[in-house]
Amino acid sequence: MTELRGLGVAGLVLCAAALGCARPQPEPKTETASAPARQSETRAAPAPAQDTQRLRPPARPMDGTPWVAPPGARITPALDSTPPARQQSARSGGWTAGITVRRWGGGVVTLRAVRTARNPEWDRVVFEFAEALPGYHVEYVDRPVRRCGSGHVAEVAGDGWLQVRLTPAQAHDEAGRVTIRERERKLGFPVLRELELTCDFEADVTWVLGVARPNRYRVLELTDPARLVVDLRH
Repeated sequence: MTELRGLGVAGLVLCAAALGCARPQPEPKTETASAPARQSETRAAPAPAQDTQRLRPPARPMDGTPWVAPPGARITPALDSTPPARQQSARSGGWTAGITVRRWGGGVVTLRAVRTARNPEWDRVVFEFAEALPGYHVEYVDRPVRRCGSGHVAEVAGDGWLQVRLTPAQAHDEAGRVTIRERERKLGFPVLRELELTCDFEADVTWVLGVARPNRYRVLELTDPARLVVDLRH
């Protein structure tokens, strides 16, 4: 200790230089310049758009299941989509209580739809075909109304029976599957009370319209698609 005190200040300086005892220098601030850049990169990076979309619930698809009427439901029939001009021209006349006949020399056509409608002045039945109109024979018949294949009596409501015979025609396809599933339809119209298929055999399709009374009727031929219309006057 005596020897160190004798060295003085100069000796201490030389000792520090020789032994590497210099005061430690502060480290360079190399991170100072890069820190703001990292912060800006963090702020600039937005959340991925696709992640946001994944968090949203998927859209619910529209219900494509057809509506089915519950058992015993009463459905009001829709009017036939006949253009107004044809409706107006049909009112000019053509009402009869006799026989209406049209002959057809073409091939067998397929009946694909039967619709009924109630109008202010008449009740309507529309027979729609896939290809063209067949020949037809329309007239009032007496009871009993019989089925063509078996000869059995068909009980059709009403006090009058208008028979619509379509030929050559069929109400089934080439594989034998029926194209008209509802072959008997009861109605509460002012005149038309029931509609029943009595024949679908050997290119002969016959429907009988049971009516409250044998009123005058008319027959219309419409196109696009091919339709045969039978109106019963109130």
